[in-house]
Amino acid sequence: MPWCPNCKNEYRKGILVCSDCGAALVEELPEEDNKVIMIARKEEAKNYYDLLKKFEIERVMLDYNEESELYHVSVPESQVEKAKKLAIIQKVNLKEENEKPGELPQELPQHVYVHHSERHQELLSSAYSLLIVGVIGLIVVLLSVLKIIPLPFPEVTNYMMEITVGVLCIIFVIVGVYCLKSARSVEKLAKEEDKLTSEITQWFKKSFDNFVIDADIEENLPEEVKYFKRCEAMKQIIRHSYGNLDEGYLDRLIEELYQYLYEDIN
Repeated sequence: MPWCPNCKNEYRKGILVCSDCGAALVEELPEEDNKVIMIARKEEAKNYYDLLKKFEIERVMLDYNEESELYHVSVPESQVEKAKKLAIIQKVNLKEENEKPGELPQELPQHVYVHHSERHQELLSSAYSLLIVGVIGLIVVLLSVLKIIPLPFPEVTNYMMEITVGVLCIIFVIVGVYCLKSARSVEKLAKEEDKLTSEITQWFKKSFDNFVIDADIEENLPEEVKYFKRCEAMKQIIRHSYGNLDEGYLDRLIEELYQYLYEDIN
């Protein structure tokens, strides 16, 4: 069967050119040198080897190195990137191996994260509300002072009410202006955060699916336990590529990705 030397795709007999890259097909692919991607003790290396075999990684090898007394897992160069993604899942499973079967994680989110875009909208809403109330109040006080629209209070207390209402309205205006300035400063952070969220979301959806996330999760576990294990695996994957992110931000991002991977397909 002909193969593309660039894309490594196999084609039916009679096809001469790769439909993806346009390269001429060859009868056999040249042998690739294997690259070691894990050096570990027997149990960890064997688990990783089994995981790669489960995902049909070609020519994956498990070898014992007498000098280091450790096991080497290696794959062909063309399979390295896929194997690295699966390695992240392997790390998550090793991290959880000391947990009691069926036990739910005890850690809960410490706070409810508010996206900067949501904070920006809240500040704008507060600013406009305060400014409108403050300006209208000042106009009413001014009309009362000019005796155009007198306030419904006795003449003795009318003067004090005008001062009180006027001061409150000025405070509303000042706080409204402050909220407006804060909204403008948060707007920049909101755009940066939205850009990061979009980047992570597109990358994750393109690179991973629910089959990969569930690669080494036991099928007979309760759904609640599966949920937490899936979320932890997804967090580790994102942290591996994007570093430590705000825990609350990461929790909300995982919720959206979890719905995409599991709930939307049901």
